[in-house]
Amino acid sequence: MRISEKKPFSESIIWDFQRKYYSRSGVNAWRKGEVPHYVTSNSVMGKTYAQLVLAFLKDLSQEGKTKETVYLLELGAGHGRLCYHFFKHFEKLYTPFSDQIPAFCYILSDFAESNISFLKNHPHLKPYVEKGCLDFALFDCTQSKEIQLQHANISIKERSLEQPLIAVGNYFFDSIPQELFYIKNGKLYQGLISLKEKDKRTADGHKATNLEKLQVNYSYSPLFKPPYKETYLNELLSDYLDKFSNTHVLFPYIGIRCLHQLQRLSKKGLLLITADKGYHREASLKGRKAPLLVHHHGCFSLTVNYHAIKKYCENRGGLALFPGHSVNSINLGCLLFLPNPAQFIETKVAYEYLVNDYGPDDYFSIKKTLERNFSSMSLPNIMAALRCSGYDARLFGQMFSRIMKILSKEKIRKEDAQSFIEMTDRIWDMYYPIGERNDLAYQIARLLYQLGAYKQSVSYFQYSMRKNYDQSINVLYHLARCFYQLNDCAKALSYAKKINALDKEHEGALKLLHELGKKTYLR
Repeated sequence: MRISEKKPFSESIIWDFQRKYYSRSGVNAWRKGEVPHYVTSNSVMGKTYAQLVLAFLKDLSQEGKTKETVYLLELGAGHGRLCYHFFKHFEKLYTPFSDQIPAFCYILSDFAESNISFLKNHPHLKPYVEKGCLDFALFDCTQSKEIQLQHANISIKERSLEQPLIAVGNYFFDSIPQELFYIKNGKLYQGLISLKEKDKRTADGHKATNLEKLQVNYSYSPLFKPPYKETYLNELLSDYLDKFSNTHVLFPYIGIRCLHQLQRLSKKGLLLITADKGYHREASLKGRKAPLLVHHHGCFSLTVNYHAIKKYCENRGGLALFPGHSVNSINLGCLLFLPNPAQFIETKVAYEYLVNDYGPDDYFSIKKTLERNFSSMSLPNIMAALRCSGYDARLFGQMFSRIMKILSKEKIRKEDAQSFIEMTDRIWDMYYPIGERNDLAYQIARLLYQLGAYKQSVSYFQYSMRKNYDQSINVLYHLARCFYQLNDCAKALSYAKKINALDKEHEGALKLLHELGKKTYLR
């Protein structure tokens, strides 16, 4: 059953499905793992962005631009995990230079009000709001013309900023409306899309909202005049028409319009830092097939044509930095829409060091290799991997079983044990919960218990218990054992009795009650 007649790609009902999914799902889109986000929101990515931004602020200070606040707008921030990781690294880097470089404010933005509400109420973000370096804004890339800061109650309007604006777009350009063109024999065609049900048994086809159940069909209509009112967009297409033949072009016109509008907010220009699956080389546009919609449980994403964004930047006199090597999972670009980009030496050097030498894409590739080899890793290997990951909580969780197996079977050097004990606080500090089922506190507590750090273990077990995870009896038992090892018999007895009340046959609790009884008798 056909549910959508032929329409230009950018006007298809798929974009309505996309918008409704994110509006309806809110943070659950990431909490439930329906939409991938780890590769663009991990600790290494946060550290990379923090160092790039610091380098940019240093460049501004060398030009004497230190009086006005520099704002960073994260587009489509969603869950806010990237922001948290950014700040955990940035505050360490920024503090020694705080009196030499401009003040800084991070703006978390999204078009979905439910996401903004989640971010405003997240306890891990509130300290940064209180310091005045974090704010929130509803921002829709398809229509917003200004940025209204909800906490500071400031409106950023056209040419109101005395400093360049920084924009961050991670997994952003791949999910917003784009246009599809087809170039053949010097002629430009508009890509049209129609949808129909894959399964004819599905009732009431017009109500379908699951894109995975829809078949996408492409057709093409010739264009005889420039399709856009904006000269800068038509120039890009004209360049493509001159250079390519027999290829499909995904054209990020909404993303470029958004960048054009963001530049207008500042008198000094724009810095864009962006990461996504995408291509930036001209050769990558040759012979491209019709785009594949990558499905994510109710929404979809596309491969980003970063080449178009890069050329737009360069056509306006800017500088576009992209990796000099091939990328595997994520392409990280740094684009300076500035009147004098060559003078931003610190930024260029930082990009070379942080992306071209070793960057988030390299980390993610190495991580995938580690995942295939967890079972053979030694404890020193694991600790080295965690340090390289920026003390990433997800990597720790993935290696937890291997860590516990090592600790239960091997004798650990005292210095390794102490290093791991100290490392757990850094892993916990880097953790930003969005409501996933994993219980990191319980895992850290188990590790500390195994290492004999009973006092530290108690704090994490108690946090786990407050969060009401499923292992409540296990948590009570380990707390009882911790207090027993700490020779606090009163607390150990209290927890043992709680376990016994919940499970009369719990062997560990019965044994502990017996041992505590003997201790009491000996006293």
